[in-house]
Amino acid sequence: APVQQAPASPLTPVPPPVPAAQVPPPAAVPPAPAQPHQKPASQRELYLNLMDALYDAVLLADEKGHVIDSNARVEQTFGYSKNEMWDMSLQRLIKGFGEHIMRQLAEPLSQGRPVIIEGRGVRKDNTIFNAEISVGLVKLGRIERILFSIRDISKRILAVQQKVRAQIAAEKESGQSGASKVLRLVRPPIPRPPAAK
Repeated sequence: APVQQAPASPLTPVPPPVPAAQVPPPAAVPPAPAQPHQKPASQRELYLNLMDALYDAVLLADEKGHVIDSNARVEQTFGYSKNEMWDMSLQRLIKGFGEHIMRQLAEPLSQGRPVIIEGRGVRKDNTIFNAEISVGLVKLGRIERILFSIRDISKRILAVQQKVRAQIAAEKESGQSGASKVLRLVRPPIPRPPAAK
């Protein structure tokens, strides 16, 4: 009898796996270019930063007593903007200031000695405040200018005045109390005469 052959397998042979494509390694990232050095601040920038960092109101004036520059604190102290301050006479800002004050300042400033003045400042709304004013010379390039550093000391003076008044009141009260005690010792109470029968 003829030998029957086994039927062919319905499964088709699986081809061998295709190797995955090789991924090339990432390209090396070039280093970031070196940042150029920052440009140093100009003298003008340093000057402006220094002016605005100061606590006091600062006015820079020419030899005639006119404002040629100021810092940000001026607006809080006087109420004027920097643009309004330009070329303003110091007579409008410091009560009693004038050419005679400029002449008195000339000698000590020329000798490099700063001057401190107790004066009165005038605000934009014409209110007055007690001021401590430091005056000195600064050299900008080849030109010397007069620098006025102005601080409102109204609160300080008010505190001192209140302390003095309190001390005077305490001394007055203590003196009256002491005097009354002495009076009682020197002059004992006078006995009342006996009542008439």
